[in-house]
Amino acid sequence: KPPAHLSYGNKRHRHKIHVYVYSDSKWVDPKAIDADAAELVETDPTQAERFFGNRLVQGLGAFLTEALYESAEKHVDVPDGTAVCGGFDGSRSGDWSALRLETLDGHRFTPTYGPDKRPAVWRPEEWPEGRIPRGEVNACVDEVYRRYDVGRIYFDPRHFETQVDAYASEYGEDRAVQWPTNSISRMFPALVRYREDLAEKLTSHEPDPVFRANALAARKVAKPGDKFILGKPSENQKIDVVMADVLAHEAACDARATGWSGRVESQVICWT
Repeated sequence: KPPAHLSYGNKRHRHKIHVYVYSDSKWVDPKAIDADAAELVETDPTQAERFFGNRLVQGLGAFLTEALYESAEKHVDVPDGTAVCGGFDGSRSGDWSALRLETLDGHRFTPTYGPDKRPAVWRPEEWPEGRIPRGEVNACVDEVYRRYDVGRIYFDPRHFETQVDAYASEYGEDRAVQWPTNSISRMFPALVRYREDLAEKLTSHEPDPVFRANALAARKVAKPGDKFILGKPSENQKIDVVMADVLAHEAACDARATGWSGRVESQVICWT
């Protein structure tokens, strides 16, 4: 934590805070952090202080408070064969792609895949040409369907339309379901249910610093009719993992409503 007497609103103090916070990360240039933080300070100073300055302050319009997030955090061992539903938020480049799973009793986590047990979160900057690696995603999805008792996975199909069609053909249309997140009338109630179920302790999530950063970065973006969707406070702060988490919870809730008991059964799903 940076020294308490330094003010993040003061430009010179802010630079000293960044030098202090990133002193163990020799590959990070504090001046570059200064520039990124200065942009966010103009619109959401508390979020900039929390994200760049490593201080426990909450930004404006936060979807989840730190206290609410932490109240649902616990470790649970999830063995192979466990009944799960899932959610996938994909992108082509720029944003991340992520897959999250929820167990029958409401615990969510990021699965791993492959020989190196990579987490199912893909950052385009880590891959050739700055593009999400479709082959890696396909391998992960295949392993998840083979490794767990999957009831259904909701896929946001944007940029992954062809892949999701292939998943539906391979694993069943009732188990690989297109769930576009660009519908406000669909997304808003899913977000409300997600947050309420966290508050009522009906669901939990595995401790995960990547998920935590995404979850606490998410901001409510107002829409007509007293509704909202999620947005990111700045370009370098991602929310894709929490979007996948919301989809995983929605898939699990919908599956329970149709009698999901951990056995893969044929279902018909219609959207109107």
